[in-house]
Amino acid sequence: MILVHEIEPGRFARFPSGRPLVRQATIETVIVRREDGSETQEDRACDPYPVEVRPAEIALAWTKDEREAAGLFEVEPFVAADGKAKTGEPRYRREKGRVIEEYDSRDQPPPPSDAQKLESFAVGIGLSGNRLAELIAELIAGLDARA
Repeated sequence: MILVHEIEPGRFARFPSGRPLVRQATIETVIVRREDGSETQEDRACDPYPVEVRPAEIALAWTKDEREAAGLFEVEPFVAADGKAKTGEPRYRREKGRVIEEYDSRDQPPPPSDAQKLESFAVGIGLSGNRLAELIAELIAGLDARA
């Protein structure tokens, strides 16, 4: 899940963006000890106090409404069109209640052919393409002779 923080209307930064997110808490947890030695834990309303919130807590425990109330939005990730690759830094925009990730894109070269992959492999292990072809032919001939 990608989250962005709306740092001003219509301007988003990837979250966490280096800025701590502080939320005002209005509930405190207290432990009540009774005379008989028993203890209970209770949540009570209190005056608001600041709490720094960790990104993992937000992503896993907060509802969509809680995140959005704090200015955090889940992003619809960018998907490059066929034959295109994303480049540069992401941008974010709001459209119909969603935040969408955008990138510039460029044409992506076609994947290498099997022959190009084999040539690259041969060079990588210090063989010429011809020598690798000879070794493969010898291997095949040896397998055929065993059959």
